[in-house]
Amino acid sequence: MRTRIAMADEIIRNYLDRPPYYGRSGYQHVTAVKALCGPTCTWDPVRKLWGTKCTEALQDLAGSGKWHPIGIEYEWKGQFLKAAQEHRALAQAQWMAEEEAKKKQKAEADAAAAALRRRSPASWIIGSSVPKKSKAAVAPVPTAPAAPPPVPSHNHPAQKANEKTREGVEPTEAEVNECARLGITDEAIAFSDALNELGPRGTLSNEGRVLRWCTVLASDARYEVGKRCYEDYFNEEMCLMAAEEKQLEWASRLNEQAIAHAKAALA
Repeated sequence: MRTRIAMADEIIRNYLDRPPYYGRSGYQHVTAVKALCGPTCTWDPVRKLWGTKCTEALQDLAGSGKWHPIGIEYEWKGQFLKAAQEHRALAQAQWMAEEEAKKKQKAEADAAAAALRRRSPASWIIGSSVPKKSKAAVAPVPTAPAAPPPVPSHNHPAQKANEKTREGVEPTEAEVNECARLGITDEAIAFSDALNELGPRGTLSNEGRVLRWCTVLASDARYEVGKRCYEDYFNEEMCLMAAEEKQLEWASRLNEQAIAHAKAALA
């Protein structure tokens, strides 16, 4: 008896693990059976069997008395209905676990992206580089001739932003220092004003526009790291190293473009 029950369990389990679920039904019940099959209703034209891919519809079909699962003995009906119910409960639990895992994964990705933004040049730019208000004109006071300004270069310690004067938005000290750290020359920063691909002007200094592009490069670097190995997408140290490498390479190319532009202008 126990061997027969075990055999029935195995046959039922194999049936439930291999949708779609086909069964026999009388022609007079075809309309009712098709309705009970639900939206996943399917038809086997070779064996002339109606079936479904849904375990909930399967329970309705088997309990209706108008349809019987193929390969399942009639005396196993109670055992079959119980197994079908457990199979559906297990499938639902697995689906919910997968959804929770997806939500957790998304939350971790969002948190990692937020952490990267906090540690990237964007946090130094947004809200800091704004156009300065023009001061009211005052009568000039005679003074001694000013000394000639030093030749712009990033080979000396970074100077404070308020020591620089230019048209447009003045850079912040953090922007000046970060551009110096990346090795971007003053000539390259001036040249960058002509590059439309760096985005809108007006609310950012030239240094700010350059660093905004560095933020884009950091995002690209994280994507490339994750594409090579998904787990590394959440490795902050690896993503920051990749971002630094892309930014330094781009800074070098920007310096070369500025030199080539200056040579072309003198030719």
